[in-house]
Amino acid sequence: MTFVLALVAALGLSQTPVAAPPTEQAPGDLLKKALDAYAAAKSYQATWSYTQSRGSTKQEMLIEIKAKAPSRILFRVTTARGAKPAGDRLVPEMQVVLDGATAWYENTSEKTYFKIQLPKQPLYTPLMFFPQMAASGTVRSGANVVADGQIYNVVEADRPDGGTMRIEIHSVTHRIRKIVVDNLAPFLSHSSSIVVQKEAFDAELADKAFVYKPPKGFKEIPTPPGAEAVFGP
Repeated sequence: MTFVLALVAALGLSQTPVAAPPTEQAPGDLLKKALDAYAAAKSYQATWSYTQSRGSTKQEMLIEIKAKAPSRILFRVTTARGAKPAGDRLVPEMQVVLDGATAWYENTSEKTYFKIQLPKQPLYTPLMFFPQMAASGTVRSGANVVADGQIYNVVEADRPDGGTMRIEIHSVTHRIRKIVVDNLAPFLSHSSSIVVQKEAFDAELADKAFVYKPPKGFKEIPTPPGAEAVFGP
């Protein structure tokens, strides 16, 4: 089952670029500060909206994240309240739970799951299941944007498939507001947008929030080859 791998590949709004003073930081340094801000959090809780469009098909989802360093995460994707079900489902409802020892991947829509044994020191960040942009890669600065009276610096990068990825980063806190992935496909537009709705850093979070038990009637399936690579050697 490759649903979470497909989600990461897919995740990958109208706003007005403004002539705000450009950041003095190199885009790679700015991106690293943003990634470090999340990786350093003792705990993280957030809700993000996720909209994916492919041609005339549009799907609106919510992403719930709970994370507790060094190895606990709940990452859940559900249909947004009030959203009409997409006739051609692009992304299934799903969740990933890291309980400190095992990573559980559940495809809620298909009622299947698989599991991965975590290494002793797994790679970890609260946003590890979002599309990734390497700070050490070829990144560039985009036009700053203003949202809710705040200035956001923009970092962009080309994707191997020929599309582009853009991340909006708060100019002071270095927290991420929005991630946009535009993919290229013959005769078909394909884009996804992830926008933070609310988030909290370093709040108390009990370990019981990361307990997973396969629901009754769900079928365990083989782990997709290479799925464990996200957690490191």
